[in-house]
Amino acid sequence: MSGVREPVVTVPPEAAGLVGGGPHRALFLDRDGVVNVDHGYVHTPGRTEWVPGIFELARAARAAGYVLVVATNQAGIARGYYDEEQFRAYTRWVHARFAEEGAPLLATYYCPHHPEAGQGAYKVACACRKPEPGMLLEAIGRHGLDPAGSVMVGDTPKDMEAAAAAGVVRRFLLCGPGAEPGERAAGIAVASLDEVARTLVAGAGEAAPAAGRHGSRAPLA
Repeated sequence: MSGVREPVVTVPPEAAGLVGGGPHRALFLDRDGVVNVDHGYVHTPGRTEWVPGIFELARAARAAGYVLVVATNQAGIARGYYDEEQFRAYTRWVHARFAEEGAPLLATYYCPHHPEAGQGAYKVACACRKPEPGMLLEAIGRHGLDPAGSVMVGDTPKDMEAAAAAGVVRRFLLCGPGAEPGERAAGIAVASLDEVARTLVAGAGEAAPAAGRHGSRAPLA
């Protein structure tokens, strides 16, 4: 049970922008804290609150030629708060909302494990739980993605480390309102998703310094 799970996919690859021979650029998104507000183990539509700017960012990325891939740690599965089928059903609903907003997701990759708090077979030190890069590497290999041309948006240093280890050079750390924008050791700190969208549209994003699996971590603001 410790391998990378089959991703949630709800539309043909072409509908999500995966056309031509590639390699393709991807916008990798963490989920809790980037796609939806992190209210703690969100897995139902009723508890879902979208992070401001997420759909605008998704549309801007698609218009700029990026495919959209979500990569999310889901310790709620490991802890027994909900099971994988409940998570996958909820994720299909999330995919439908993105499609309604004009920005279909290519896939959602998820890690259901936790090395300490997991129950039964879910209690395992795996290669897919961020900061390990397993989910991103699987997506890169499966879909023919170009890590050097891709972008990661996350809200924790674990997201930045996973992306760096997978070779994703452009990394944005969403720190929230009041954060001081600028380059940090693990990624470029931004206060909102609008900043990322503007960067993608302008094509002026600068590469963040590569931080390996054991590299420096950026503090959260």
